[in-house]
This record gives sequence, C-alpha cells and structure tokens, in this order.
Amino acid sequence: MTGKPHSQDMADDDVHPFRGGDLFWFVTLAWAALVCAVLALMNSPGTYIAPGFEGFLFTAIAVVSLLITWAAAPIAWLLGRALRRVRPIGLHVVVFGVVAFIIGAILGAVASSSARTSGEEASIVVGAVCAACAILGRSGAFVARWAAGHRRRTRSTAR
Repeated sequence: MTGKPHSQDMADDDVHPFRGGDLFWFVTLAWAALVCAVLALMNSPGTYIAPGFEGFLFTAIAVVSLLITWAAAPIAWLLGRALRRVRPIGLHVVVFGVVAFIIGAILGAVASSSARTSGEEASIVVGAVCAACAILGRSGAFVARWAAGHRRRTRSTAR
C-alpha cells in the first residue's frame, strides 16, 4: 500500500475482502430473507397449518434456518476470500447465488427423500429460495461495507 488515504489498494480493501462484518451482514440478511420466505409460504393460499401450531412451527423453522445459515457461513467466508481479487461486484453476487442454489438443491433433495415426496421440485424450489436469499445477503453486505467506508471517509475529511 502506498499510505495515501485514498489509494487504489485501500479502495479495493473497502469492498472486496470478505471479513467478519461482511459475514455477519451476509448471514443476517440471508437468514431474514429466508424467514420472510417461510412466513410468506405459511400464509399462502392452500397451505394448511393446524390451529395453534403456527407459532411453534414458525419458531422452529426460524431457529433451524438460523443454524443452517450459520453452518454455511464458513463456505461463504471461503467463497468471499476466493473472490477477493475479482473486481465486478455483480460477479460476486452471481457466484454466491449459484453456490447457494447448489447447496439448497442438495438440501432440498435430502429433505424430500426423507419425506418421500418429489425430489426434483423440492430441490429446485429450495435451491431457488437459497439463491435469492444469498443474493440479497451478499448485496446487503456490499451495501453495509460501502456505507461504513463512506461514514469513515466523511469523518476523516471533516477533521
């Protein structure tokens, strides 16, 4: 690094490495999107849930999805580190979405095989939901990193 406050290396450092803060935002936003998708599915027409069971089911799904999302966090961290030299942010988002689709499709296939339902449809649906949540989470992590860098630059120029 050159030591200049706005050198190219520091500008890249503001966006591309996948650090702890990025991981926190990625997992939190992806999990929140997943919980919203489950809530929408639970309230969609044609879905029957026994009266009085909704709260328990929603809580159980929220907790299990949080555990699964955090279990996948090391994969996200490794993927973010592997992409640290890739400049286009859109490519980061697409790669995260594709990897999440693959993982979600595998989870959907495993879950449907134990439930003895159609595995192909479950794999595609779960994969698509996971991909959408990962895309939202990774985009949100970029926005959070940009906002933090913007606040930091604003404070340093105000001094």
